[in-house]
Amino acid sequence: MGLLAEAASQPSETVSLNEALPPSPGPSEAVTPLPESPVDPDENPHAQAAYYSNVVRTLDQNYTAAIERLRKEHVQEIATTRHDIDQAYRAQWKVKNHQIERIREEAAKARDEEIASLRALYEERYKDMEEKVSRLEKELQAEKDKQQVAVEKARHEVEDVWEKRWSDRNEVEKSEKQRMNMERYIRPESAPLTDVQTLVRHMQAETLSSPE
Repeated sequence: MGLLAEAASQPSETVSLNEALPPSPGPSEAVTPLPESPVDPDENPHAQAAYYSNVVRTLDQNYTAAIERLRKEHVQEIATTRHDIDQAYRAQWKVKNHQIERIREEAAKARDEEIASLRALYEERYKDMEEKVSRLEKELQAEKDKQQVAVEKARHEVEDVWEKRWSDRNEVEKSEKQRMNMERYIRPESAPLTDVQTLVRHMQAETLSSPE
């Protein structure tokens, strides 16, 4: 009680308490006003104690309301900031997604063009190779035909040579026989028989050794 009485004797305390209140809230929030101080604190100390108790309780209520108001404003501000950040991230994601889709489309288009170009190049090369193979096959067949003609010509020439040789041999044998026959008819009576037998054996040996 002594402290309350001492505090009541200092009228400047009421002014300092009013200045210590938080900033006045908006029009939608009401602040409990401080109670009026008794006219003469010395006459009724109990009234002065009750007054300061009401002042402390009023300050506590006002500060509690102010803190709650600040908390709500902070929560609202955080929610607004979070919403703005979310919207910004969503906008960036849409832009990035659009860019990714565009890059994918460009890559797919470039890949298709490259595949088409390679296909055309390979088809052209394959066509050139087919033409080259066909040309080489024709040249090879022509060379085979040429070699076959040359072989046939050489075989005919060889056959002609052998036929001519056989013809010449037959002519020689025929001439030899005619000569021997003529010699036999014109041989004198005194010619020895042994020479004629030797000549006949020689002609028989040549006839047997000659191919048919």
